[in-house]
Amino acid sequence: METLGDYELSSFPKFFRRVRPACLVNSNWLDVAGGLQPTRAGMRCYQRYLAVLEAEDPSERGALHRQLCRGWYIGTREGKKALIQKLEKGDLAVDRGAELAGYGAERAEVLLEEGLRRLGKTGSDLRSDRKLAAWKVVLAAWIKQHCGVTNRWFSETLHMGNLYGISKAIAQERKSPRQPALWRTIQTPISKA
Repeated sequence: METLGDYELSSFPKFFRRVRPACLVNSNWLDVAGGLQPTRAGMRCYQRYLAVLEAEDPSERGALHRQLCRGWYIGTREGKKALIQKLEKGDLAVDRGAELAGYGAERAEVLLEEGLRRLGKTGSDLRSDRKLAAWKVVLAAWIKQHCGVTNRWFSETLHMGNLYGISKAIAQERKSPRQPALWRTIQTPISKA
């Protein structure tokens, strides 16, 4: 667990400081982790817990490391989006494409907002239009190109229906795009605003 504190993109060491950014909130997940208090002592206890988990079963060490390092950001929704936007703009220069590719649902939410804007759609369009409307399928395929998010996320967030139908529609769209005009629209450069 010493290496987690040294990881430059991690918020983990910031939780040990007396003063930390307001967007870093740990009371909810420390409580779930065993009723720990949101203090430095609670964080030290949580760090020891992680170290024990890692040491107890060496065969799962790699899986635990991937789980701990992929897509975690503990804090407010606004803080997550701000970090993702900094990463997208290149404000945090890193050569870790594989690690950044997995920042999951938070990145997908940012891409969703951008994709809706590009397509001239809104959140209410997601709820009111057909489950596998052509623009939803293109939007989902485009998001899938940029981050690892599940079909369940698409089902719940884009209101696209059953997981098999989503998977099939996205796969077909990615193989041979059926909506080239929509693809041209959605693939315009990401705004820096």
